[in-house]
Amino acid sequence: MPKDGGLEPARTIIEFFSEPGRAGEAVLADVLKIDRTTPYKWPKSKRRHGTGGLIPGRHHIKILTYAEAIGKNLSPEHLMGISLPCAKENAA
Repeated sequence: MPKDGGLEPARTIIEFFSEPGRAGEAVLADVLKIDRTTPYKWPKSKRRHGTGGLIPGRHHIKILTYAEAIGKNLSPEHLMGISLPCAKENAA
């Protein structure tokens, strides 16, 4: 696992949804109506019981819909790791 805290694209997507005083994992857990611990597993390696940096596809539509609703520029390519979102472009 990289020293910077997680595997891509999950690490960047989680950071992308972070809010002041609120971790991106908590935001995504609420949006997706899943257990709060689940998003913490996404940036972990499979060896560490994570998903190897991938966000399960079953969550992609809800994540994209939420991003659009809050005015953040996120695409399916970002969720698949083809490209990563730029935090500066999406700063509120």
